[in-house]
Amino acid sequence: MPLKLPTNFTYIYVSSLEKYLYEDLFYAPRKEEIDNCKSSKSRNEKTAVWNLFEKILKEKLGITSLEIKPYKNENGKWISEFLHFSFSHSKDLIMVGISSNPIGVDIQEIKPFKNAKTLAKLALNDEERANFDEKEFIEIWSKKEAVFKKIDLPNFVGNKIIIDKNTKCLFNNYNYNCSTYVAVMSTNEDSNVEFINEISK
Repeated sequence: MPLKLPTNFTYIYVSSLEKYLYEDLFYAPRKEEIDNCKSSKSRNEKTAVWNLFEKILKEKLGITSLEIKPYKNENGKWISEFLHFSFSHSKDLIMVGISSNPIGVDIQEIKPFKNAKTLAKLALNDEERANFDEKEFIEIWSKKEAVFKKIDLPNFVGNKIIIDKNTKCLFNNYNYNCSTYVAVMSTNEDSNVEFINEISK
């Protein structure tokens, strides 16, 4: 029987990494990828976002990854033919979005960049560099990361990603374990967006 999903939805969850560190992965391709990670930090991050992803699928759509069969495309991004999704993590928090439309999410701990000006040369175009404000840099960076994930480019080249008034990005700020985070979601104009904040529970 063909899989039937809603036609217009976007769910964004932000939660603690620790909450989803249980090793209960049943989707073999993802489990194999994680098992092959040499870094324990990377394994933890990949495990946590996937477990949260499975929870959202079950809680909001009543399905599992086995039904939408995610796979890695030529750019190394996990995708599905049935819906769009995006993952992000920073320090103690994780962020996962699923949508009927192309989507990109990014979460970043707000802290000083040691090499902000150097990164700005790579991430910002000429106009953005002319108005460079180090305090706002993390938000611009997160916007570009989210848009990059949404359009699925092979490599992140920030100064080629244009952020303007027509770029739809939704922001939320979170405080957790004495750190402040900015979370950004980019998707199409016609998406109905629901943010779920689990860290306040």
